[in-house]
Amino acid sequence: MPSMNLDDDPRSTLARILEQLLHAFGTDAGPDVERVLTTLALALTRHVHEPYALRAVFVAPAGSGKTRLLRLIASIVRLPAVIIPVVDLAETGWRGAQIGDACRLLHPSLFVRDEFSRRITVPTTTVALPSVVLLDELDKISLRHAGIALEGSAAAARLGKQQSLLPVLDPESDLLVQYDDASAPFRWSLRNSIVLCAGAFAMAPSDRALTPADLIDVGLSSELVDRLGPVWMLPMPGASTRASIARIKLRDVEAFALRLGVTVTGIEAYAATLPAPGDTPDFIGLRGLLHAVTQRVLEAVADALTQQRTHVDLMDARGDA
Repeated sequence: MPSMNLDDDPRSTLARILEQLLHAFGTDAGPDVERVLTTLALALTRHVHEPYALRAVFVAPAGSGKTRLLRLIASIVRLPAVIIPVVDLAETGWRGAQIGDACRLLHPSLFVRDEFSRRITVPTTTVALPSVVLLDELDKISLRHAGIALEGSAAAARLGKQQSLLPVLDPESDLLVQYDDASAPFRWSLRNSIVLCAGAFAMAPSDRALTPADLIDVGLSSELVDRLGPVWMLPMPGASTRASIARIKLRDVEAFALRLGVTVTGIEAYAATLPAPGDTPDFIGLRGLLHAVTQRVLEAVADALTQQRTHVDLMDARGDA
């Protein structure tokens, strides 16, 4: 990744960040995608030059590459990153091992394990080191399921989880973290951190840009939506990027096949034919795509070994004798 020099003109930083985002998602996905990525690049450029509390929510289909995006953002702004599935949060707030362990993963130097007792000593002051936090599966705590409003204890539990997100999204609030039963609570400030939320929200409109009102319609509280920040539709990586990702996986399996005495060809041509992931029998998201290409190579190599052949072409189901 090109280094980010804070002495650079912000326009130069913007160009570098946008280049990385476009490379990650492909430039063949249309102007709407480029607009979303350009907007994200602007927000990250500002954070690089003037760190601030960046908040945003991504509506993203399953397997669209949220983890890849988080890692890319973290590398751009040079901050540690962590993913927290919001479905695992306690309904009563950000206590317990999960959020404490997340803080420890982000800033391990602040936590000291005693050489003799093996107990971990936690910070005694506010932890204010900037971080990148992805609150994932936000749609799983909405007050609607399959278009039907939840009631009773199910609705109360989900509303409690939504309420527990408010402090981490509010730049003026510090999280009170109880790392374990033996340690005193400490505070974790995310005032200059990047906090992103993500969810599939299958019931939300897909033919236009989403608004905060759309998130309320699918079951998020108005109080939570008010803190989420702008709503961005995260695109599925374009065809060229899908092929590039698959090609890396194919090369890995190709190297393994060579150790078995089987040469694999047709990798470039096969990678170029891969369709977009979606709700199909073949694969759902990028992870499913990678599973599919791995299975394709392994099946071809298995046929070659069974028939005592030493060469297989991925574009030819029969292989060469």
